[in-house]
Amino acid sequence: MELHTEVIVADEDRRDALRLPAACPEVAVEVELRKNEWFAAEVLDVSRTGLRLRSFQPFPSAGKVMLRPPVSSGLTACSAQVVREAVVEDEGPRWFDYGLRFLDMESEERHAWFLRLRRRDAA
Repeated sequence: MELHTEVIVADEDRRDALRLPAACPEVAVEVELRKNEWFAAEVLDVSRTGLRLRSFQPFPSAGKVMLRPPVSSGLTACSAQVVREAVVEDEGPRWFDYGLRFLDMESEERHAWFLRLRRRDAA
């Protein structure tokens, strides 16, 4: 049995950009919630305005986080805001599904994240 609870934590989550699945099932980024406290999260899908993550660590609702991209990607670290959160409890361990919107990034940087992390055959 799966329990799925979703909470919208920001007024605007218009999904105004094309979203594609991540390049492979285990594309990981590092997330900093507090200064010098980083942990891994799996990228589920990505768009030019943000991404969706699976995490076993809870984030603060509507909080701002820093994202460190995969080392081999050549991308720069960026900040993002939590705009949607869901708790998923199924037969495995409980995990969190987060929607994040990129903050303070030029459109070229957001586009680079999209191009490097998306699965190319998904469209």
